[in-house]
Amino acid sequence: MTALQDQPGEVFAILCVSTKLRVIAYHEVSRGTLDATLVHPREVFKPAILESAASIILLHNHPSGDPTPSREDLRLTRQLVECSKLLDLRIHDHVIIGRERFISLAQRGNL
Repeated sequence: MTALQDQPGEVFAILCVSTKLRVIAYHEVSRGTLDATLVHPREVFKPAILESAASIILLHNHPSGDPTPSREDLRLTRQLVECSKLLDLRIHDHVIIGRERFISLAQRGNL
């Protein structure tokens, strides 16, 4: 959380997770502007496949400090979940990081 909360622009990253739910790698997928970053499914899943990850956790920050998900955040999450089904690669969560707090889309039922 501390690595992303102080970034001046949006950063989208993934944690690659093993079958025993251990984090095996962190990969930054994209860096954007103050309030947006371009994320393509191909770039999200490529590092997970190369790491032989069993599953992934999506992460991104909101430089504004407010981790409330936008409509675009929810749309992207739905798109990535659908893609993950084709690859048989589970997405455990999408965590949005703000200033000293975060929101888990899995906990909110948006996954």
